[in-house]
Amino acid sequence: MKKTVICLLSLLAACTAAAQGNVDRPALVVGITVDGLRDDYLSLFWNECKAGGFQRVMTSGAQFTHCSYPYRMAGDLTDVVTLETGTDPYLHGIPAAQVYDRKYTRSYPVMEDKSVKATQGGTRVSAQAVMATTVSDELYENTVGLSKIVSLAVDPQMAVAQAGHAGMALWVDNLSGKWTGSTYYQNALPSWAAGKGVDSWLDGTWKPLYSISTYESATGKSRNGFSYALRSACSGPKPYENFFTTPLANTAVREMAVNALSGEHLGQDLYPDVLLVHFSLRNFVLDKQRGMSVELEDAYLRLDQDLSLLLKALDAKVGAGNWLLYFTTSRTAPDYTDVMNKRLPARSFNAERYSGLLNGYLSALYGSGRWVVGQQSGRIYLNRALIEEKGISLREMQDKAVEFFVLIPGVVDLSTSYQLERDYVSGGGMCYAYTKELGADLYYTLAPGWYEVNMKGQKTGYCAGFSQQCTLSLCGWKVPAQRVNEAVSALDLAPTLAAWLHLMPPSGCRGHVLPVKLR
Repeated sequence: MKKTVICLLSLLAACTAAAQGNVDRPALVVGITVDGLRDDYLSLFWNECKAGGFQRVMTSGAQFTHCSYPYRMAGDLTDVVTLETGTDPYLHGIPAAQVYDRKYTRSYPVMEDKSVKATQGGTRVSAQAVMATTVSDELYENTVGLSKIVSLAVDPQMAVAQAGHAGMALWVDNLSGKWTGSTYYQNALPSWAAGKGVDSWLDGTWKPLYSISTYESATGKSRNGFSYALRSACSGPKPYENFFTTPLANTAVREMAVNALSGEHLGQDLYPDVLLVHFSLRNFVLDKQRGMSVELEDAYLRLDQDLSLLLKALDAKVGAGNWLLYFTTSRTAPDYTDVMNKRLPARSFNAERYSGLLNGYLSALYGSGRWVVGQQSGRIYLNRALIEEKGISLREMQDKAVEFFVLIPGVVDLSTSYQLERDYVSGGGMCYAYTKELGADLYYTLAPGWYEVNMKGQKTGYCAGFSQQCTLSLCGWKVPAQRVNEAVSALDLAPTLAAWLHLMPPSGCRGHVLPVKLR
């Protein structure tokens, strides 16, 4: 029996290989996502970038000038899942990086999965919460598991979001600084990743990559440059998490990506492979000048160098013309810095305080009780168990909550879960990242100039999030230089990749093939 199964698998692999040989598709698909990148900053630093990095990615292939998401800003993680699945949060199931558990009244990482273990470290995550397949999933099934999928990020949730349900997701453990993974994907690390970590980078110094005189932002005291001994600069209870905010973390990810190219022999056989890489350009945690700084400029220039080196490795190991790369960036919310506060009337919005006031208002209407059980980044959660126990209409209470919240200064838009469900079913779309399973009861948007704070007055990171525009570029393989001015959706990337790889589109896909001319 065992010999029969082996023979059948061998025959299936042989048939699959024969079929693959007759199909014209890229040998390797590379996905690069960068959070925190701002187009205006990149334009400012453009002339300092070298020809092989940002400039090659954004000028040698298809550049989309009007690409947008169908919903308002919900966070980098949600957007990455949207890109990979080709559908909106309502169908793929990931509304935010942190979601609220009504039963246990706590917030938790959406990819958390206590049924799995980390290959080393304590972070237990999987793609179990992602309800739709990704392009990588479809490729893995199409090739009977013979295509290799590798996803790399310092953040575990991002590594999982990129990978989907198949392949290999690796990240850096924030306690040991070692690369690790999840038993959801594999029980042990591959040899090219086992034992690798970022400790050697912490022993180095971060200083300007080039002469400080060439930096656009080098004015005043910053003309003297900067120098951080990373071991001491990142010290404290979370040294690795501090290190993750430096551009050298991007370099560590790039080096691991090059290791994966060789270690997994990506793009070297008849079965297309996928390499997914996540970089970050968030401000360095010890860079006290928020917004523009020489440190931030240096981060852009270092990432430009990392992109150049990664593309050179792709040319050398896979061959120019054999790999296809897509490049996208997160939607960046405005950062109200001290400089801007002197010019713009930025105001804080204390969500915890207003949630307490809402609870008092509902208590006056329905009797004393804990009617509001949680709030988080523009979302309010009502106590549905108590509402059901008291026999109150959930829709009625949501409407009463809207009547109260609409009067609060700084709030300019409101929706309830009932309204969002109704809009979606009627085909009108959905302006918020809402899901039935993990959705809140009330969603609100802050006006420009407003930002959310907690009871201690600390910024939570949530502010006006109207932006739906995103950066999207495609280069390599058969994609010549072109500028696509037609309006397209972020949902269109997945069906385009699926079409070029000759796959079924992901299970929840709602996008269309991008209008790209191929050679």
